[in-house]
Amino acid sequence: MLWSIIATGAVLAIACLSIAVNCQSPLAGGVPSTSIELAETPSYLVLTPRKIRPELELGVSATVFRMLYDSITFRVSIRRIQYSIPDYEINYAEETFTQPGSRIIRLKAPENIPEGNYSIFVEGSVESLGGLLFQNRTELVFEPRVFSVYIQFSKPLYAMGDLIKFRVIPYEFNLMVKNRLFTSVELVDPNGIVVRRWLSPRTNARGYLELSFQLPPTCSFGEWKVRCNRESFVSEKKFTVSYNVVKTMCAVNLTLPLRLSEFAFGVYGILEANHTTNVPSQGNATIRLEFRPRWSSVVLGTLVKEIPYFLGRSNFLFTMQEIQAELKLKDRPADLDVYGEAFVFDWNFLVTDNNKAQSVIFREVPDLKFLGGRVRQFKPELPYTAYIRIFQADGRKPDFRYRYVSIEVYCDTSALIKSDSRIPVPDDSVIRYTIQTGRNCTNYRLFALLKSSSTSMTRTAEQFVFRHYSPSGAYLRVTTSTDKPSVDKYMVFNIRTTYYTQEIHYLIQAAGNILSSDIIRMPAGVLSKTFSIAISREMSPVARMVVYFMKPDGELVTDSFTFFVELLRMNSVKIDMHQGSDLSGKTVTGWVSGASPGSFILLSTMPYDLYLRYGSRVILEPNALIEELLQYESFADQPLRYRWFDDISDTPKARYFPSHTLGPDANKTMNFSGLIMFTDSNYSSVSF
Repeated sequence: MLWSIIATGAVLAIACLSIAVNCQSPLAGGVPSTSIELAETPSYLVLTPRKIRPELELGVSATVFRMLYDSITFRVSIRRIQYSIPDYEINYAEETFTQPGSRIIRLKAPENIPEGNYSIFVEGSVESLGGLLFQNRTELVFEPRVFSVYIQFSKPLYAMGDLIKFRVIPYEFNLMVKNRLFTSVELVDPNGIVVRRWLSPRTNARGYLELSFQLPPTCSFGEWKVRCNRESFVSEKKFTVSYNVVKTMCAVNLTLPLRLSEFAFGVYGILEANHTTNVPSQGNATIRLEFRPRWSSVVLGTLVKEIPYFLGRSNFLFTMQEIQAELKLKDRPADLDVYGEAFVFDWNFLVTDNNKAQSVIFREVPDLKFLGGRVRQFKPELPYTAYIRIFQADGRKPDFRYRYVSIEVYCDTSALIKSDSRIPVPDDSVIRYTIQTGRNCTNYRLFALLKSSSTSMTRTAEQFVFRHYSPSGAYLRVTTSTDKPSVDKYMVFNIRTTYYTQEIHYLIQAAGNILSSDIIRMPAGVLSKTFSIAISREMSPVARMVVYFMKPDGELVTDSFTFFVELLRMNSVKIDMHQGSDLSGKTVTGWVSGASPGSFILLSTMPYDLYLRYGSRVILEPNALIEELLQYESFADQPLRYRWFDDISDTPKARYFPSHTLGPDANKTMNFSGLIMFTDSNYSSVSF
């Protein structure tokens, strides 16, 4: 059986303002902004998120670099655009600056705002001038997602007449569970007909909802689903209702791994057989494996094993040496389809039943690629780090004993400037390769070659790195020395610049919102500064640091750095299973430890063979939670990642690495960070 534990506690939008120039937002439906002539020296920058959703406390970052007046007041408002009637203002906030600085202006979106068109208005006024200084408007993207929902079933497969039991667990983007009210929860059959609707259900005091429905003896079979509605937000999950016909006295199940490497010890599996009354079958069994070339019906050979005494369940193993000898192969078995069939003879009912399964033995031919794609950007005189991943067909780490990587670096795609051979592959199968860039190259080409000392096999990959555009050659870069950031710990950052400035501003983004901002003071003549910030739950699973400063001539210099924050391992919850203390053999005792005081535990269990195909319907997989939470940041830069599969499950595992922005200039840097920019500075925009 497999157990799961849940421990819970309580296209591009840029708005711009230029001096004495009217400009408009690409997403604002062609509505022009207005501005009046300011002083010649640029002075301010306002950054807002691109999305709005119910209950979101929108954070707007306002920065004044230099005071041109005694005071300046920023007014930020969210309005619903209705073209047949005047705009409706949802909320607004004001902030007055009397000296240079950076602040976060908060606007709370109501819980019940309807789906529609929304815009954000930014206005600046100077009291001494007696009125409006500038104003601009840009359209926001409305997202109906108020929270995330996890739906868990009591089992992955149901038969007609079964009792369907399921849990609905709503949770916030920081995985905190709170009391929630749904508009409705619906049970939908394969024909799209709602067969049961629960109106306005509210979660219990512990933050989840438990519902059940009795299926009739005859009903539609196929893919059913549970649908949860909250205003315009919909979350649903499927389950299967099967059409069961009892044809035999015994039910036989043969389980094989989904895939096997040629370096595996052998082909293994599980054989189970039960009577229709769930009593284990008693008798003898035969297991037969048939081997065929991939995508062929030609049988290369057959292996048979007898189990003289069988009682309900048995494990089996066919070693690679046995397979190699049977097929008369010179090398290890590879590129083979494995067809298994098991026969069980029941001594009580004197009947023979069988079952089939299929697997594949793949050749471990490793490959390599650059994480982040073939095209990235670099900043001259600042280091650039490439991530090169070596993997096999199912995404897992290959055998590294006889393999090494060579890397060559070319300037402007022609001149070889650096070469490293026989680079060892680390344990996590990702090579971190850093080069020191210069101003003499407009682009770099990184060429990687994977070699094997035991075979003539080679694999290649390449990545092109183009120079970030800056009119004056001023660049800014933020990096980290923290390998695995996690909640409730500190993360160390380093800021480097090629142009000295007294102040560097930064802000932290997560879940589509701006969480905080601050200013780094740079000592005289110092171009690098190291500092740390505390990681909070609100920054998981993906957070982003955006850094920027403004030169005296008004040029905006920026950088963006996206990183993954580990949240799921805060509490090391552990469960130990033992045979029941009543000595009946029919009970199991579990000991749960590691959860915080006051927590409650939800348990779910399922047969292991069903987990291989339907585990995600019953067992809460960590990757499923992360994939759901990543939807809050789907519109912006993502951290680098790779995924792999193991032998037994189709649920992928993932590993994340920090990533710099793909933006080739200051304008696109803010765009790709998911921000709308209002400024009177001269931000750079490269033309291709």
